[in-house]
Order: sequence, then C-alpha cells, then structure tokens
Amino acid sequence: MSVMNAIVHARDRRQAGGRWQRTIALGARIAAASVGGYALAAACAAFLARALPMSRVEAATMATLIALLAMPAAAIWAFATATAGRALGGVVAATLLLGAAAWLLGPPS
Repeated sequence: MSVMNAIVHARDRRQAGGRWQRTIALGARIAAASVGGYALAAACAAFLARALPMSRVEAATMATLIALLAMPAAAIWAFATATAGRALGGVVAATLLLGAAAWLLGPPS
C-alpha cells in the first residue's frame, strides 16, 4: 500500500467517524428544539400566569399566547449555536430558570 493510499484510507475513516458524531449532534439539536422547546414554553406559561398582574383567566390566556413564542425561539437557538452542547445547555438553563421562578411565585392567584 502506498503512502497516498494510506492517507486516503485514514481520511475516509475519520469522515466515517465524523458522520456519526454529526448525526448525534443533529439529533441532540432536534431534541433541544422539540422537547426542550415544549418544556420551555410550558415553564414560560407557568411563570407568566403567576407573574402577570391580571385576573387568573386573563393572565393564563396572555401567558399562553406569549409562551407560544418560546418554542420557535428555542428551535432557532438550538440550530443557531455553534455546538449541540450549547444548544441543549441554553434550552435546559432557560427552562430551569423559568420553572424555578414559577415555583417560587407559588400557586396562581
């Protein structure tokens, strides 16, 4: 086997391993966009329903309408970041932050 063949085969092996890494990274981004976006929208709605100074029905309706914007925002974030880890981390951090804030505000009044 010549040196050139060895270089070509080594490059092919690296690309084959990179294909699985890219597939896993894409799957992580899709999970962050779909499942993470849904969780973020739910946490956003729970927080806003408790935080908005309106009647319960108006606050819940307004919170749901605003929270609908969180899911596409999470999807944009998931595919705009440089790495899949940052995509997952950002969505999880925002979800936990809003969920904790909603929990601290207590039951809706």
